[in-house]
Amino acid sequence: MLIARAALLWHHGHTCPACWRHAAVSGHASRRFCLSLHPCSHRHVPDATEAALTASFPKGHPFLALRDERGSIFTDADVAHLSDQQGRPVGSPAMLALVSVLPFMEGLTDRQAADAVRRCLDWKDLLGLDLDDSGFDSSLLRDVRQRLLDHAAEQLLFDRVLTAFIQRGLVKGGGKQRTDSTPVIAAVRHLNRLELVGETLRQALNQVSIGAPDWLQGWVPSVWYERSAARFDSFRFPKAPTKRDARARTIGQDGQTLLAALVQADAPPDLGTEPAVVTLRPVWAQQDVQTDTQRRWRTSDALPPNAERMASPYDPDARASTKRTLRWEGYQVHVTETGDDAAPRSSPTSRPCPPRPRM
Repeated sequence: MLIARAALLWHHGHTCPACWRHAAVSGHASRRFCLSLHPCSHRHVPDATEAALTASFPKGHPFLALRDERGSIFTDADVAHLSDQQGRPVGSPAMLALVSVLPFMEGLTDRQAADAVRRCLDWKDLLGLDLDDSGFDSSLLRDVRQRLLDHAAEQLLFDRVLTAFIQRGLVKGGGKQRTDSTPVIAAVRHLNRLELVGETLRQALNQVSIGAPDWLQGWVPSVWYERSAARFDSFRFPKAPTKRDARARTIGQDGQTLLAALVQADAPPDLGTEPAVVTLRPVWAQQDVQTDTQRRWRTSDALPPNAERMASPYDPDARASTKRTLRWEGYQVHVTETGDDAAPRSSPTSRPCPPRPRM
């Protein structure tokens, strides 16, 4: 059960370094140093540490079972591509996956986890540390965690754990499963349609003005400075529906004018690849439609489905979602859990994913 829970927590990309005595002294490591991971062949637990834990827990401890399994689940070869030859050494890469689950199994922050390595006997035994080991600085947790995310190693190690589960009969095919999803709220403010197109255009103009200020000032109408100077908020929009529709058409035409100018021969070639400009194109395609004479604001029933429609220019991957009575802008995490009575409950297919097509 402990190993199964470890796999679940590891799959979310959390990790931390192992042989800390070589990485920090008394918890005062400098963030200015780069981290390097070096294979480490030792798996020996100091005699004093093992004797102290055995005396303290004569009936056994879950970490003892996990300690006995750690070498057969993870090896340095699994994450050899993470190793560097330069920088402050952090220890064995194979220990990273093991250490990563501990703070999340016990609900600890990075700072609390660093303190636990210094004061908790079971943690020292599991990590193979001496009783007087001074531990590590909590900032190293985030540094190594980011390294694994950058190399997409969290999926690799999760697959390695899943293979170990299958070999031990903890997970097998043909059983019962339960699948559910949970909302993940994006760190963006809620925008209605008019705010969305206004903010998308304003962000694109800001990036273009930084990349090519002289080119933009040479043709942009002066009224655009007034319309795009402040953040678009509903309380600044007119209240009458006809006037709001007119404002939407004006914003739509301004955006189309900018897009047309960006493909002219005199436009700087790199502006078309600016992130805000790349976002502007699909937002305009989703919110406006071109007729024979002019661009028209799409009606609600003509909009693309939520799974395809952008909800914010500040997070292009976020989508508007609905689950029963809950509405949010962001993502969904789909979790599949085994449901056999005699098996540990794990989530081998837990992964973040965008909303389903029908929300």
